[in-house]
Amino acid sequence: MSVPRAVEARRLVGKFVLLVAGVWAMGAVAFIATGLQGSWPPLLNLLVYVAAGVGLVLGAYYSIKLHLTADRSEVDRLLSKAVGYGLAGIAVFAVGFFLIFHFGGSS
Repeated sequence: MSVPRAVEARRLVGKFVLLVAGVWAMGAVAFIATGLQGSWPPLLNLLVYVAAGVGLVLGAYYSIKLHLTADRSEVDRLLSKAVGYGLAGIAVFAVGFFLIFHFGGSS
């Protein structure tokens, strides 16, 4: 059974959300590894990272659900949720760390 091109294009966008969430997960492993070595990053950095992770993990969840369905209306609904949460996570990450570094709170 062939999948329409429009559904495949939407799934490609979902794969990008999964990619960004995967990069965030690798960073989370790095935060944990740093902490296990006895050098925890500042609490504010951890809070911003976790807050961004909430959006990215939810975006990844809806992106996976997007890949498991072929119904066009369901794909459209899931795509908007996946992209919305993914962009929210990216925005929280970017703005949060910009403010931390701008105001010198990372030391």
